[in-house]
Amino acid sequence: MGYCILLVDDSATTRGLIKRTIQLAGLPVSEFLEAGHGKDALEQLRTHTVDLILADLHMPEMNGIELAQAVLANPAT
Repeated sequence: MGYCILLVDDSATTRGLIKRTIQLAGLPVSEFLEAGHGKDALEQLRTHTVDLILADLHMPEMNGIELAQAVLANPAT
């Protein structure tokens, strides 16, 4: 059984590079979820349980700091 990792970045290329790096490192991952900004990430968190969130700080709609604050403020996440 592996980890579920949520990658949050407005650059699809960056998300792909991070995903590939994690795979090459041999981390046991069962699922990668992706989001283009914080609001998309919160949508993913409504329907998925994740073990790790890797988020960019500078994104449109909702940045990484705002996302972290929203996740910490919600007891379900």
